[in-house]
Amino acid sequence: MHLFQLLTTATLALSALAQQRVTFPSNNTQIVGYHYKPSRQNNNARPAPTVIIAHGLGGLQSSRLQPYAQRFSQAGYHALTFDYRHWGESSGQPRNLIDVPSQQSDYEAAISYLQTLPGVDTERIILWGTSLSDGHVLELAARRPDLAAIIVQAPHVNGFATTSALPPADLPSKIAAGFADAGRATLGQEPLYIPLANRTGQLGALAQAGALEGYASIQPNPPAPGNVCPARFVLALPFFGPDATAAKSQLPTFFAVGLVDNVTSAPAAIALAKRMSNATLVEFPAAGHFDVYPGRPAYEENIRKQLAFLRTNVPV
Repeated sequence: MHLFQLLTTATLALSALAQQRVTFPSNNTQIVGYHYKPSRQNNNARPAPTVIIAHGLGGLQSSRLQPYAQRFSQAGYHALTFDYRHWGESSGQPRNLIDVPSQQSDYEAAISYLQTLPGVDTERIILWGTSLSDGHVLELAARRPDLAAIIVQAPHVNGFATTSALPPADLPSKIAAGFADAGRATLGQEPLYIPLANRTGQLGALAQAGALEGYASIQPNPPAPGNVCPARFVLALPFFGPDATAAKSQLPTFFAVGLVDNVTSAPAAIALAKRMSNATLVEFPAAGHFDVYPGRPAYEENIRKQLAFLRTNVPV
């Protein structure tokens, strides 16, 4: 067993008492999450802030999100991870559907759920995203000035910039599959599923060099079943660009950007961070898209800087 797996297993065991499986509604579906209570006492009687954590394209809360939640918990914050509707432990049909408005509604449902819990400072809620979900939290930041802060890593900020990173030779097959699946949806038929990640030259939502290996590196052990999604999402991706509205946000926002990311656009993310009035930009010169995750080269520096950002902007 690798050292990272041993450390993760030990940390999970130590935090088991502070972790609770929870459910909450979101538009007639049941969302399943895990609430990590602060594992150390704060120095004052004030309720603790909360970090809400959800994954990017095709990720589950079991896909290496626990270490983030545990580190926030150890620093005195509540943390809430959850699976979107249609994914993982949450309900919803068809399975593995990626729908941007629905996933953003699930974040808002998580906010509403937290507002019912004792010991949570409802005026200090932080949204955390990664990859595709960075687009969700950045759009919500522009709509929800009542939030306390935003954290994004390996961020998707512009649909056309992200799409331009896809191998051009693969686009015709993706587009054809997308239209075929959209047609099936219109007729009420079963979805046409495509792999979430695949090798370059093969059909997949992500088929950049190293995408399949990177996606596999963040999967739980044993891997979660179903490395697939309905193909219609590839038609929506180019038009999901949160940068236009996110630039107006006044919230403290942390950007972790790998400069050799070939899945989402580092230049687009850096440009957005520089347009925002209250952004903290951290660049990782040698990091690719998946290198900011637990067990990968940039993770430890990334999480330490996220915690430093929180201590400055939303202290416990």
